Amino acid sequence: STSIVSLVCKVLSPLDDERETMEVEASVRNATSEILNGMVDWGMNLEICDAVSSSAAAGSLVKAVQSRLKVSDGKVQALALTLIETCVKNCGREVHEAVGTREFLGAVSAVAERSPSEETREKALMLIQQWAGAFDGELREALPAFAETYAALKVKGLAFPAPSETDAPVFTPPANDEADQAAARAAQAEEEASAFAKLRADLEAVAEKVNLCNEMVPLSPGVEADEALAEIVGFLEACRPRMLDLIDLGSRGALPDDLLAVALKCNDDLAKALQNEIDHADAPAPPPPVVD
Repeated sequence: STSIVSLVCKVLSPLDDERETMEVEASVRNATSEILNGMVDWGMNLEICDAVSSSAAAGSLVKAVQSRLKVSDGKVQALALTLIETCVKNCGREVHEAVGTREFLGAVSAVAERSPSEETREKALMLIQQWAGAFDGELREALPAFAETYAALKVKGLAFPAPSETDAPVFTPPANDEADQAAARAAQAEEEASAFAKLRADLEAVAEKVNLCNEMVPLSPGVEADEALAEIVGFLEACRPRMLDLIDLGSRGALPDDLLAVALKCNDDLAKALQNEIDHADAPAPPPPVVD
């Protein structure tokens, strides 16, 4: 399933979340840059949608967009609103939940009330109105902030624009015909293959670190005095719980047998390397040489 693929992709990469966060933040800055002078870069917006749809970067996306909404430039704010509108329409529940917080919707409300651009204020009002209608019914119980934000601005007397029949729906209707379902299955198979290829590369990277650790330990004064060894040991220690998660996934049939075997060997080698480092650190220092 997609959830298992996501776990497999991330289980051996301690720095993935930080790297994804930095990449999303940089992409949001580029997509809302003052240099664009209000011109929407649709290619960049859709690239961001793809990145967020295939990762856990929704929180980073919303945080970065919220930062751009606080810039006192109506064109930058409008680009940020268009970007988050595009993501809500093209991404899934992770993005919807991140957008549907009182903190983020409060930032959109602030734009609707105080943006220096009338056009941008109307854009913010339009989105709040659209989202309140889309996240109604059963969705309202899970994401109440959309309706609450709309109601609060109505109480304040803000005039919302009349809904347009040409507006694209907030949600893309699910594919129902056989061809689309076959395409979805093929896409999932391709995603799984990519995840397993990444996992194999991650395991190879861990094995290289294990070998390097084993080579350095006998020659090192220990992690307290050896910054390079401390970095490697820290990486391997961070991998330990991820390795256990990975093996648990494999034991439940989420991995091919050959990949599970590689993971088991890697985990054993990793544990031995860390224990070897501990044993070396605890060993008594050799006696000083005897001087005649």
